[in-house]
Amino acid sequence: MKFKKHQKWIAVIASIIILAAGATCLTNADTKAKKIQNNETKNKKTQNINYDATIAEKTIHGYNLKLVLLSGKDPETGNSTTADSFGLYEGTFALVTYKDGNLYDKYQLKFEHNDKTYFPKDGITLNVKDYDKDGDADDFSLGQGQTPDPQLGNFMIYQFFTVDEDGSIVKFSTSYNSGNSITSLPGKYSKKFKVDKYGVVFTGLSTKDGTAEKAHTSIVRIISIKDTSAKQELKKLWQAVQNTMPGKVVKELENNGVWHIFADKDNPYYLLANAESYDDVTLRLDFDYKGNKLEGYVSKGYGFVDSMRPEKINKKQALALAKKFAKEFCGKELTAVQSKKQARKYNTNTIWQEKSPSKYGKGYAYFKDDFGASYLVQLNHNIVIGYNEGF
Repeated sequence: MKFKKHQKWIAVIASIIILAAGATCLTNADTKAKKIQNNETKNKKTQNINYDATIAEKTIHGYNLKLVLLSGKDPETGNSTTADSFGLYEGTFALVTYKDGNLYDKYQLKFEHNDKTYFPKDGITLNVKDYDKDGDADDFSLGQGQTPDPQLGNFMIYQFFTVDEDGSIVKFSTSYNSGNSITSLPGKYSKKFKVDKYGVVFTGLSTKDGTAEKAHTSIVRIISIKDTSAKQELKKLWQAVQNTMPGKVVKELENNGVWHIFADKDNPYYLLANAESYDDVTLRLDFDYKGNKLEGYVSKGYGFVDSMRPEKINKKQALALAKKFAKEFCGKELTAVQSKKQARKYNTNTIWQEKSPSKYGKGYAYFKDDFGASYLVQLNHNIVIGYNEGF
């Protein structure tokens, strides 16, 4: 991913790279990025699905998770969608969760590199691990090879999933392969990958010559801004965006907004964009947290803001906007003053204008507060485009 504007500012305020983990700021934010609903309000499916075989089974959060070979016929040919080939089942597979005889959720598998999916008749073991760093070992990978027997091919495509505490099956996005999966050397159908501070570690294939190389991917949860089951901290963060950002930005996110949640129990990171695929994003707001404290924010320059009709404000109005940003996103009550020298006369916490770094020119205003935080405002579009705590 390439930053098209404000590159130096981005480098200053946070290590905002896709392989970084993290995100949430508001006081008492719950850092666990799980979409948890009350079991009493979740609609349970009372009819079981038909399937020909169980490939794997695991109990997670009290739910019976199964990988199953579905029964059925191809709607075009009328032929059975299942087949037995060289000790492998070929057909349509799904993940399902059951509890007390009720079907809670179903997710049909599809791997982008191949129209056909294969799993061994003898079954596989689902290896669970904490890939999203939320403290629960309830995540797992599923892979498909270049060939029906993965060991005969050169690579394997892995996707990552989790089971939430309400029995929902969620497929994670990644910061690799345009956000859908990773490409690794052939291995187990459900491989247990190593996790370090940069994310999931795997042996990838070089895009230059196809040789093996060490690689990382972040595990990312995608939630629509319209998802009413979103966690409370996301709702608060969205409310702060609505109260501080230009109307056109808010409207675009209301219509197309998607949370990309880089879950981390200690240092959560939220990315709010107007598309799921990074290739399609033109508007992006990044929030980087340490615990429940906002450490960095940046409005990435992907084109949407610069394409808006100018809504120019002066530096006095920009100071008021920065003050409002501090209150909405960080709970800071600040008194706006004209300079750091004037700030010394106040017993309250203050925010004042500093000389804007020369690299930003006349179109920006720069502010600091008594906590050492800095704010960058783009004047012609009435928007805070950068915040850094303690710089």
